[in-house]
Amino acid sequence: MGELHRLSADLPILSRPDKFRKLADAARQLWRDSYDASAGGLTTQRAWLERHASLAPMLPSLREELDAIQRLATRSEIADALSTMREVLKTGNRPPTAGSNRILAERVGAAEPTIGALNFAALHLIDTVEWWPAPAVVLTALAAAADRLRWIGTALDGLPDQAARMRNQLADSEADERKWLEQQARRRMETLALQAACRDIVGDDSPDTIRSLIGSGDEALKDKVRAARDAHLVRLQA
Repeated sequence: MGELHRLSADLPILSRPDKFRKLADAARQLWRDSYDASAGGLTTQRAWLERHASLAPMLPSLREELDAIQRLATRSEIADALSTMREVLKTGNRPPTAGSNRILAERVGAAEPTIGALNFAALHLIDTVEWWPAPAVVLTALAAAADRLRWIGTALDGLPDQAARMRNQLADSEADERKWLEQQARRRMETLALQAACRDIVGDDSPDTIRSLIGSGDEALKDKVRAARDAHLVRLQA
């Protein structure tokens, strides 16, 4: 495992790859979830903002690390990554020849991977395959790693503005909720006041009695009920 140790020391991300990948993927997932959260209710928006608050302190360092691995990998770094893969992956009865190694290195170099994509791809293959892969598998892993890093960059760039929009949206939603609750409380007190007034004036607060009173043509009786209702409402609001 000497080559892997040397590679870990030489390449920026491999000193703590799992932590970087975990945090970066968390940022990417948070970005993806922001659209559903924005369309969701208060609970969903609050939960998203809580997730953002826990991740926010680490976003600047993630951005710095991502920027550091956006440069193109050198030929030497490509050779080191492939050498590490050869050391940890099985090759069977027909190990790669110098010619096949050269061709693979040339194909990887032609793809012009960043050092980050090279690292992510190498780690992915080490973690997920057992046997030495064909060039097509390595190139596919490189393309997937590059796409993954692009999405991570998009997420890191967009999260601050998205969080600000979410906070504003949540504030508006909470204001609407407070207004709705106040309206509901007002209606509830008006109902209680009307029921009390009906008991005082006509001796009955059943729904049928209230409906009959509303439809009644006895304006004097209705005025008495209204006055009693208003008095009860003042006491309820006190």
